[in-house]
Order: sequence, then C-alpha cells, then structure tokens
Amino acid sequence: MRNLLATLLVASFLLACGGPGASSVPSVPTVDATGSWTLVRGTDGGVAIRIVADHPITLTVDGGKVSGRAACNTYGGDVVVADGQLRFSPMSMTEMACDEPSMAAEAAYVAALGKVRGASRDGNRLTLTGTGVELTFDRLPPS
Repeated sequence: MRNLLATLLVASFLLACGGPGASSVPSVPTVDATGSWTLVRGTDGGVAIRIVADHPITLTVDGGKVSGRAACNTYGGDVVVADGQLRFSPMSMTEMACDEPSMAAEAAYVAALGKVRGASRDGNRLTLTGTGVELTFDRLPPS
C-alpha cells in the first residue's frame, strides 16, 4: 500500500490538532513522502548535521518502509505511529567504516531520525521534525 506513509503522517498530525479525544478535529493535510530524498540541511539540539559531499545522506520512502544511505552505511526500517505520533522503527544498518567526517554525520543523522515525530512537505522539499530536530530533504529525480 503506497499511501500507507501518507496515512501514518495524517495520524501524526491528529495529535497536534487535539488527538482522538478532541471535540472536533479540523481537516488535516496529508503528506506524501513517497520517493527518494537527499538531506540538504539538518539540526539536532541546535547542532548542525554535517553534509559530506561524497557521502550523501538519503531517505527513500515506499509505503510504510524507509531506507537510504546514512553517509556511510545503508539503513532500513519501518514508519510507525505510536501515541498518535510519527516514528521510525529502530533501523537495521550495514556496519562499514568510513572516514571520520562521514561517520560523525551518520551518527548525528541516525540519532536525529530517532527523534522525528512529524513531517511536512512543500513541493520537492520534505521536512521531518521532532523536539529539537529538523531534517530537510530535497527530492531526488526518479532513476
């Protein structure tokens, strides 16, 4: 089901609009994040996540599954909704070693991804957010 992520993202926005116990729930926008994205900017706790030119950080969304490259290693997991918020399951990852700038960028990205609780999209830009976290991606052209 390709639209599972959009459905999950809608559920995450319900919490921000008052949750299931609210007396009236306004119309909630859907976020279609299907496709492949590259990180162009990210912060966690006010600290920038370094973008390493020859080791990009990517995110591919296909239904309720996510995968990508976290600078050095590839990762994969699920998008889930818990307590009305968007979350990513613990990610499986390869275990290759790269140079220190790439490994530091990877560690920062993976830590930030674990704090994501919501998403928004503006055209070809996807932003994942959580407490103190903002990850901004640009859409990659289809291969």
